[in-house]
Amino acid sequence: MVLRYGGIDTVALRHGLFPRGTTVQARTDENAPEDPFYLLDFDAYREFTTTQARQFEANFVCDLVETYNKAIHRMFKWCVTPEFISSLGVR
Repeated sequence: MVLRYGGIDTVALRHGLFPRGTTVQARTDENAPEDPFYLLDFDAYREFTTTQARQFEANFVCDLVETYNKAIHRMFKWCVTPEFISSLGVR
């Protein structure tokens, strides 16, 4: 699913129930999980022309990253329950 917002920004959402395994590589000292799992993956981005890409400045990129981080965080919290959030622990 692809969601556009603000006319130029995009969030791609991939989700679904997988019968077993993982989408990330297990640590070298751990075995990969074999249980079913639900994937919830958000990717936020903006496409630029070649000319626009040459004009990037560090502050502009940092502002985009912050904006996308906040958008994905809001979407993630909307998709899961408070009980699930509390099970993640504090980092």
